[in-house]
Amino acid sequence: MRGIDSHSACPFYAQELETANHILLDCVFAHQVWLRVLSSPGWAALSPLRGSWLQDWWPTSRACLPDHLRASFDSLVLLVSWQLWRERNSRVFVSVLSSVAVVLESILSEGRLWSLAAIASFGELLGA
Repeated sequence: MRGIDSHSACPFYAQELETANHILLDCVFAHQVWLRVLSSPGWAALSPLRGSWLQDWWPTSRACLPDHLRASFDSLVLLVSWQLWRERNSRVFVSVLSSVAVVLESILSEGRLWSLAAIASFGELLGA
């Protein structure tokens, strides 16, 4: 494409080929984010392992939770994935790099907005 650099390496650490699954789940950066986010409600054991695939990890992890928490877990997966993808775009298109801590804060902030909009009970899940 004209005017757009083709990035094939992961924009977080440039050690792996950039794929959607890598950005959202398998990258070291993503893994750190998931571990911290899922630790807050006591779900650290559900953190994706290296080599996990989103389409396998999500339903398997979801099935480990009681029925009444599954919709909130789904919303949390969407929220974290959205923020990781936004960070990817920030790095690729604007050359702005945020730390794991900054991405976690953006997840908390966006989660509060989602909670206010009654999308899910993010206050409980995110410890806010």
